[in-house]
This record gives sequence, C-alpha cells and structure tokens, in this order.
Amino acid sequence: MILVELTMTVKGYLTKGLVMLILLCMCTAYIPSVHSANSIPLSNHALSYEEHIPFSINDDLDFTSHGFSGSGSVEDPYVIENLRISGTICISIRNIDSHYVIRNCYLIGGGSNAALLMTNTRNGIVQDCIVVGNPRYGIELSGVEEFSIINSSFHNGNSGIRMSSSRNCTAIKCTTSNNAKGIDISGGQNSTVTQCKIYGNSLSGIELDGFSEGHLVFNNSIGWNGGFDDIHPLNNAEDDGTWNRWDDGIAQGNRWSNLQQTDEHQIDGTAGSRDHFPVTLLDLDFPIIEPSSDITIEYETRGNTVSWNASDDFPYSYSLSLDGNEPQIMPWHGRTISVDIDNLSPGVHNITLEVRDARGNVDQDTVDISVIPGLIGGMGTPIVVMASILSGISVIVVILLIKKF
Repeated sequence: MILVELTMTVKGYLTKGLVMLILLCMCTAYIPSVHSANSIPLSNHALSYEEHIPFSINDDLDFTSHGFSGSGSVEDPYVIENLRISGTICISIRNIDSHYVIRNCYLIGGGSNAALLMTNTRNGIVQDCIVVGNPRYGIELSGVEEFSIINSSFHNGNSGIRMSSSRNCTAIKCTTSNNAKGIDISGGQNSTVTQCKIYGNSLSGIELDGFSEGHLVFNNSIGWNGGFDDIHPLNNAEDDGTWNRWDDGIAQGNRWSNLQQTDEHQIDGTAGSRDHFPVTLLDLDFPIIEPSSDITIEYETRGNTVSWNASDDFPYSYSLSLDGNEPQIMPWHGRTISVDIDNLSPGVHNITLEVRDARGNVDQDTVDISVIPGLIGGMGTPIVVMASILSGISVIVVILLIKKF
C-alpha cells in the first residue's frame, strides 16, 4: 500500500514537472525584448555605384591623378563613371579643352552650389547620370562651349539644368522634375534643348532670360509646371530673349499640357515667341505598381524590406502610410521604392504605397506584414527549433520514467 502511494506521488510530481517544462519551453519561444517605435525609413533606390568623395578637375593631370582612364582625345576621352558622390559640389571641372565623359553617376548635391559645376570648359559630355538632393543647380554650365547633356535626370534643385553664358550646348533626352525651375538659360547663344521631359517643377518649366539669343527648344514634353499654389501660376515656359526658336521651322514643335490653340502656342515672356507646330501633351495613363506580396518576418531580425517596382511616363511623388497613419511623402523619380521594416513590433501591420504622376493620376498597393515574436534577444528560428527538439526529448524521458515507476 505504501509503495503504491509512493508511486502515485512520484507520478504526480513528474506530471506537474512535465506540464511546467512544456509551458516553460512554450513561453521562451514567445518572449519579445524591448522594441523601438515602429518606423518606415524610406528610400527611392538608385542602382549600385562606387562611393567616391567630391573632387575637382583643373587640368589634364587631375584626371590621371584621380585614376580616371582615357587620354583626352575624341577617340579616347577621359572617363568618369559609376560613382556615387555626396557634397555641395560633387564634381567640378574648369578650364579643360580635352574631351571627357561623365557617365552613369549618382550625385547627391546640396547647399548653394551646383552638384555638377562646369566652368570655362568645352568638349564635355554628361550621360546617364542622376542628380538629386537639394542643390542650387543640378548641373551648371558657366562659360561652356560644345557640351552635351544626354539621357540624364535632375531633381529637387533650384534649377535642374542651368546654362549661363554658354554656347553650342545640347540637352537631349533629359528629365527635369521636382525642381523650382526645370531648365534655366541665362545668356549665351545657339544651344539646343530637345527630346526632354520638363514637368512638375514648382515655379516654371523652362526659362530663357533677356540675354539669351538664338537658342532652339523643340520636340520636348513640357507640362504641369508652376501652378502649385495661388502665388505661382501655371508657367510651362518663358522667353525674354532674342531670336530664340520653339520649333524646328519645318513641322516639329513641343508638346504642351496647357495648349489652347492647335495651330500655334504663345510662349510667355517679352520675346513674343511662338511654337508654330505645338501638340497637346496628354497623360491619361495611370502609374503602374507591380504588387508586392504579403510577407512574414521574425521580430528583431535584420535586413527585412518591402520593395515595389513602379513606373510612369511622368513620375512625381510617392507616399507610404504605416497602419493607416499620416503618410510620408517623397519625390518619385521612377525607380524602385523600398521600405525598411526591421523595427516593426510583433503583430500584423500594413503599409500602403501611393504613387502619383505630375498630372495627378494615382495608383496604390497595400502589403500586410506579419511580425512573429522571436526568442529573448531575437536569437532566432534555429533556437526555436532546438527548444522544440529538447521539449520533445523531455516529454519522452518523463513518460519513460513514469512507466518505470
């Protein structure tokens, strides 16, 4: 009788121990540590570039000393490429007559200077570059001749492109948006702006001042500039110069968002200029977002992001809202939009992306994010698996002990 009671007592203790052990294993798998406030750091991702400090080129030897290839000839120009630079003046080139190319660079300017400053130089090319930040000018050509800006974009500056006292320069297939002024031409002669997108700039699209002469502006899409408040009315273009032309004289003018007459378009300003072959700029297409899938992440792990590919002919801005809170609005330049979600607390969250083009067309996508609590300190899934294995072994051992008694 005593032996039976002893056996029952042992079994009772073992059973209680088993329950406590199981509960302990379950709890340790779900104890979150202290977390920071939810946030959604935003980024409008660029491509991959090599980080580089700002630099100046004042003679041919500087190209070599900075490690750039080329000899400065037409056939073998100096080449500056694939760099990511942040600074008040990212690249400054002056007093150079040799041939050179700046291509595929990502520049973040700021302050009272130009991110790309070209002074008293010639025979240069800027190609496939992106300039953002908050520079006074995205690129400034001052006293420059025979210079080309090709397939590059300039955003968030006082002026995207500024040509000052420059001659025979060309801007072709460029984009200027989210600046105060898209393109600003002061003085100079015989430069050309063609096949560019000039839109969504807060004060004006393109301005030619009273000292400008003989410039040619044609085959561009110019729209939705100015008109962002009651103080600054719609102002796609202004010409105060002399003998500036707004069509090719044959059959091709520009595309205008504010076209009133289809036979010709009067350009604002004192010059009395006209585009004799204007076309209405229409944008009836909504932005397109490739939806991002709902995801599940473990709390306190790192490197978690949500990314969207979005596209539009005239991208302007995007906003992100976490769990229905006030959205954060950022300029959209048509590239991948990515969100860091490492700091989200355990639970279910949602992030809504809204993209907007310059005309006001909108698209949205919402992603649900499930954040699963991890172990103490965020030690991760491997230890959860180990704890489960140990729990199973413990259960087996306890059962065997009970049977033994």
